[in-house]
Amino acid sequence: MEGIVLSLAYGGYGVVKKGKEVFLISGALPEEEIDFNTDFKRKGVNFGVLKRVIKSSEFRVKPKCKYFLNCGGCNFQNLDYNQQLIEKEKILKEILKKIGKLEVKFIQRNMAIGQRFNLK
Repeated sequence: MEGIVLSLAYGGYGVVKKGKEVFLISGALPEEEIDFNTDFKRKGVNFGVLKRVIKSSEFRVKPKCKYFLNCGGCNFQNLDYNQQLIEKEKILKEILKKIGKLEVKFIQRNMAIGQRFNLK
């Protein structure tokens, strides 16, 4: 199945909509045109995996870790670090709005850190 990724969701999933169906695709990035398979459906949402990227995001980077997408520890390693900060802020705002009914406006942007790997 093919589609265009509209946004990112918590957990590193790319969100694709086809009609009334919503698909969460691991490894997909916003604005990418992708080909994907659907694995399962839970609570009205289809979960799937990326087969191939037809049109890549300008922010796609090669993940540093060979276990990326397998261990689940770093959901956004395929996304440019500065863009990660922007996308994570969007996700946080959406969660606060949906669950907490809060409209938030951050005064200060997320601050980048110097060392991004081997922090644990």
